[in-house]
Amino acid sequence: MSYIDKIIKKASLAQKKIENKDQKFLNNMAIVAAWSIYNIKNATLLAKSAVKDTGLGNVEDKIKKNQFKILGSLSDIISEKTIGKIDEDKKNGIQIFAKPVGIIASLTPSTNAAATPAHHIMFSLKAGNSIIISPSPKAQKTVIKLVKIVRKNLIKIDAPPDLVQCITLKHSFELTNELASKADLVIATGDKKIIENSYKSGKPSLGVSQGNVPVIISSKINLEIAIDKIISSKIFDNATSCSSENSII
Repeated sequence: MSYIDKIIKKASLAQKKIENKDQKFLNNMAIVAAWSIYNIKNATLLAKSAVKDTGLGNVEDKIKKNQFKILGSLSDIISEKTIGKIDEDKKNGIQIFAKPVGIIASLTPSTNAAATPAHHIMFSLKAGNSIIISPSPKAQKTVIKLVKIVRKNLIKIDAPPDLVQCITLKHSFELTNELASKADLVIATGDKKIIENSYKSGKPSLGVSQGNVPVIISSKINLEIAIDKIISSKIFDNATSCSSENSII
């Protein structure tokens, strides 16, 4: 049995333990994942680790990213129903049910060493899935720290820690490709090669690569305020965010 097969087996067994859990339990797991990086102690620890290991961004902005982006995303998803009956078309006699996808392979970048995997973890747990992260080489130490924190907090709410795992062996495209090909869904954030490989995995894949964000400025808005916001966004975390503005119209 390969290394990937072993962690996939653990992920599968962990997911089976929660297959009959209700929405409240799934919501609590998502909150636990969010708190694992939002907590100021952890946000700071992971921000310092990310800057040290990757050489990208700055600690102060990464702390803000670890806290406020995760909080905003949690606010967006927490009220969504992700298990059981979610809709009904009485006219046509159709009922729509949601169920977990299964095991998610998460491919994450060095630019957002903690924030991106934390989001992937939160979304996966909210929908009752297990997740295995394949981080970029530079971000691996930070991701391992994040995963340890999440696993520790999952145990506190009687959730199986093996719902959240990451590759701890030395990074290789072979390991990442094997994980992607054996998971049920791939979520990829990274460079062009990572995204292309995820689409070639033979499994459903959701990918996003480098940002190239254009901004259209209306003539009706306060130009000085707009300029200040664009500058702040562009230099935030040393311009490592893919959402930073790249052109202005």
